[in-house]
Amino acid sequence: MKKMMRFAAAALVLALLGAALSGCTKNEEKKLHAKAAEYVKALQNNKAVSDTFTLSDARADFSDKASSVPFAVSSKTYGRSFTVWVSRGEGNAATDDYYSLYLRQEAEDKLQALVTEVLGEGIIKVAVDFEKVENAALSGHAAGSLEELLQIAADKVGLASILIVDLVSSELINPDPEDVDRLLLALQEKGYYCLFYPYVSDALWFEVRKDGFWMNKQTGADSGAYMQRDPYTPSAPAQ
Repeated sequence: MKKMMRFAAAALVLALLGAALSGCTKNEEKKLHAKAAEYVKALQNNKAVSDTFTLSDARADFSDKASSVPFAVSSKTYGRSFTVWVSRGEGNAATDDYYSLYLRQEAEDKLQALVTEVLGEGIIKVAVDFEKVENAALSGHAAGSLEELLQIAADKVGLASILIVDLVSSELINPDPEDVDRLLLALQEKGYYCLFYPYVSDALWFEVRKDGFWMNKQTGADSGAYMQRDPYTPSAPAQ
């Protein structure tokens, strides 16, 4: 009987503790959601922004107790979503990656023009994306152009690259290695430091950096998880 009473008491304590923790989580979520809504409203009122935002009511990811909480925000102008992060620390600072929407078309146009200049008109197209970076220097429509975003990312955030460039072929044709080298050199010359995926398979890609190039390759070892990363020197185009 005593054992049953102790078990019942322990179960009651655990239930009360769980309810208290659940209440804290819900209260914190409500508070951070309100902070996100406040931030989204301020971003929409930014004179540089011509857009309408909708903050998602879906429950945010609270799984990592130490990290900021991400909230999805949809854009009417671009038909996509971006992220607003709200920190759990004092002041609940908020940041965003809205740059991934408002600079995407500009980036694709400029990268497509570069590819066409190097390779000529053809079936090779460009798809552009950005790394999702939680940083105040990149937030709030901080960059007025792709070049300015890359400069801020390098100088203020310390990122070697934030831009992701994929070559896309509807016929699933890979470019020649010589053409890949020409594009690597052209990207570096233009200051478009990026992660560059030139092939149909994503198992081989390059890093274009200010100080050089790196080649990354998934070797198939360790069930495909192992990646080999080596310095790479593109061949100069023939004169």
